[in-house]
Amino acid sequence: MEKAYVKMAEEVLGYKKKKNKPLLSQETWALIDQRKVMKQKLISARSARLKQRWQDEYPQKDREIKRQVRVDKTRWTEEIAEEAENAAKQQHMKTLYTLTKVLRPRQSATVMDKNGKILNDKESKTKQWLEHFSEVLNRENPSNPVSEMEIELLDEIEIDTSEPSRDEVRKAIGHLKNGKAPGIDNIQAELLKADVGYATTKVKEIIDIVWRDEKTTRKWRKGLIVKLPKKR
Repeated sequence: MEKAYVKMAEEVLGYKKKKNKPLLSQETWALIDQRKVMKQKLISARSARLKQRWQDEYPQKDREIKRQVRVDKTRWTEEIAEEAENAAKQQHMKTLYTLTKVLRPRQSATVMDKNGKILNDKESKTKQWLEHFSEVLNRENPSNPVSEMEIELLDEIEIDTSEPSRDEVRKAIGHLKNGKAPGIDNIQAELLKADVGYATTKVKEIIDIVWRDEKTTRKWRKGLIVKLPKKR
């Protein structure tokens, strides 16, 4: 099922191509082409007079291009910032987040040990992350465990333990949020919603097997840890 969804999505939809606004204008590219021609003439010039002429004009053209690039960069930044401001006013947080990343490229965060020493090699970083998450995710038993009386009260509550119905599975698929990153199976919510009837049938078959055998697939027991750097 996983392979079918992913292969179908690749063949029919393909991968999303980023369409960023061009940083340089057509005028700047025209100046760059002129500089290339000038450079070629400088290299191929045979007479000293022509060579001196191109040597004098090339730095001027180079300075002109650098000035134009600064103008283009300022214009491009102002346009992106204006789009981000409009997105914030309209509560389009996804667009705002995307534009913010364009203006401020992601930087790799440094990893330090417990003594504050910066780790540079990959092996030391991996070892430090392993130690960190081993401490964070493994906790001691609670100091105030559930009492026997509370357990007896829970046993008296009637809970439906029958297999999930087709209607429950269909509703669960319908409640999945669009635009979210997929898990390790690379199946987005939109793919399941494209044909809810088919997705409901196939997902329920899998759930019924898990429900009866009381065993889950290996991928369901694997989690992804995303490291988010923060200011110290």
